[in-house]
This record gives sequence, structure tokens and C-alpha cells, in this order.
Amino acid sequence: MTVQTDLTGPFELTANTVNMLVAPSIGVYVLGTAVNETTLNCNYVGRYDVDVNRRLHEWIRVGKYPAFIYKHCDSVAQAYAEECRLYHKLTGLDNEIHPASPDFSRLTCSICGHRSR
Repeated sequence: MTVQTDLTGPFELTANTVNMLVAPSIGVYVLGTAVNETTLNCNYVGRYDVDVNRRLHEWIRVGKYPAFIYKHCDSVAQAYAEECRLYHKLTGLDNEIHPASPDFSRLTCSICGHRSR
């Protein structure tokens, strides 16, 4: 599914591209297939609470998705809220479960109230 987001991309999911564009910081990402220069067919939503660059490198090794969009976040809470928003907005994702709450937090999804742990 494609939707309008404020994430940057799409870009080819390669080590060179990730290293050139994505700083080691908190962030969210969507993986999928680029339709054109401005559109991603979205298949998987994720976040990383420490270093989104490193998480994208893990996905490169998996080799399942050829492209990505991303957004840096100012806090773990912002990243979790953004991941939940995208998870609920996009349909047909490969995600098997709702995004997990950040470790050691009491954060809940503002859309459905989900809280893990």
C-alpha cells in the first residue's frame, strides 16, 4: 500500500545509501519497493530506539526489501508514536504483531491502547 507520509525517500536499501543518508539516531522506517522517485509500496514498518542506521543494515543482510523511507525522531516516545501511526495507517503489512512498547516504558499506542510487557 502507498500513502502520503512525512518520511524521507524512497531510497535503495544498500549499505552505501544508508551510510550516506541515515544518521545513527532514534528513528522510524518503512521497507518496501519503490514505485517511482516519490512513492514506496509499503510492506514493513519499524523503528529503532538507538540507531536506525544500524537497524537498516540488519535489513540489508536479510535482503527481503529493496527500498526504504525513514524519519529521525527526537525521542523514543516520538518514534513509538510514529511507528504506531504508520502501522495503523498502512494495510497489508508484513508485520505480524503490533509494534512493541519501548523497553522500560509505560507508553501505550495512542490509536488502540496497545501496550506490551
